[in-house]
Amino acid sequence: MIAPSLERRATLGLDAHGTPQLGYPRPRYVLSAPGLQLVVNSVGSKPNPLWVTAFVGDGRTAVGGDGFTTLVLRQGPGTPTSTVSRALSGRFVPSTGDFTVTFDPARFPQLGLANGAPLRYDLNWQVPGWDSVQEALAAGPLLVSGGKVVLDPAREGFDTSGSIWRATRQVAFVQMGERSGIAFLDNGTPAEFARALAGAGVSSAMRLDSGSSATVYVSGGYLNAGGYLNTVWSRPVPNALVFVPKLNATGK
Repeated sequence: MIAPSLERRATLGLDAHGTPQLGYPRPRYVLSAPGLQLVVNSVGSKPNPLWVTAFVGDGRTAVGGDGFTTLVLRQGPGTPTSTVSRALSGRFVPSTGDFTVTFDPARFPQLGLANGAPLRYDLNWQVPGWDSVQEALAAGPLLVSGGKVVLDPAREGFDTSGSIWRATRQVAFVQMGERSGIAFLDNGTPAEFARALAGAGVSSAMRLDSGSSATVYVSGGYLNAGGYLNTVWSRPVPNALVFVPKLNATGK
């Protein structure tokens, strides 16, 4: 969990076999040490004096602040146990992959741990059925569930007055029974997209993105050599879902 969007937005979860599921897991990190168990309030680089805030370093974003303490945790190879490698005050930029915990030491004195002290962090999905999930992508909003439109932008913190809710290109992860796929709409609002998907018999659907980052590439099939469904507005994106055909018993 490296972004707070998993805390509030519709999420696609994948287990070790690639089996998908959609929902609102609202996960939290749990810190544990001898005589200590504490739930992290949020994930982000900006601290809050009332919270314990976690962040996964990207090598360029600063964490901490005046009056705050930040613990940098390192996990040894082949072990789930992590230890405090540094305890720092003020703002600094953690290295890529460093797990940091920022807090007000007056409010959370139990986290005043010395370098080398064990402090484990685990992800608690908080929702039954998500414990087997190994990878997750939060996007949203959830468009369809049980074959019906369930669009609720307020629940997921979307501002419908902004350009993100305009009529534009839309992409969604969809499920039809046991089959999964990608749906692409050349132009429409999220509400229009949801109605179209429900009308097409989709059982569940979650919007992935819209506009210039709504990119779909198809290889083979009717496009033969492959190509983009949207040849305008395409740009590099940080996340991708790839569907790969499985071989059957005959190797086809």
